[in-house]
Amino acid sequence: GMKLEEAHPPYRIIILRAAARVFLLGLLLFLPAQGINWPAGWLYLGLYAAWSAMNMILLARRSPGLLSLREGRRPAASEPWDKAFIFLGGFLLACLLLACSVEAASSAGFTLLSSAAFLCLCAAYGLFTWALLSNRFAIGVAALQEGQVPADGGPYASVRHPIYLAAIIIFVSTPA
Repeated sequence: GMKLEEAHPPYRIIILRAAARVFLLGLLLFLPAQGINWPAGWLYLGLYAAWSAMNMILLARRSPGLLSLREGRRPAASEPWDKAFIFLGGFLLACLLLACSVEAASSAGFTLLSSAAFLCLCAAYGLFTWALLSNRFAIGVAALQEGQVPADGGPYASVRHPIYLAAIIIFVSTPA
């Protein structure tokens, strides 16, 4: 199996990739909206950027090897179902963001429902981060790693797959 090394990750590459993801997310949100006057879009983008930065800082301190595998030199998905899940998840999220962006022009601003959705989004980001920090083998793809054992602390004590649960909540909350 793969070995989780605790060497220092390539921080410059990791930061550039994260910045590229935030930039791409901004394009998906604002290009179809044909403008930047969309407070909910800015809030969504800001929350994502802050969450990504927080995850990188926390992982750099707690598990630099995991940060390196998640963000720098992640192995390719080897299982067909994992490849399909990764592709479809990204594709569906991009479609959802594009649809939200097109609808932004006719949006009435923040509503009680969109505010509740943003709170759920924040909770999902928190659950994802907690799960990430509780499972030193959460590299982002299904791959057996040397010395790997099932995670049973943090949210894993209550939910077998808290990262999947967080992803589902993020998808459901994204139309905020």
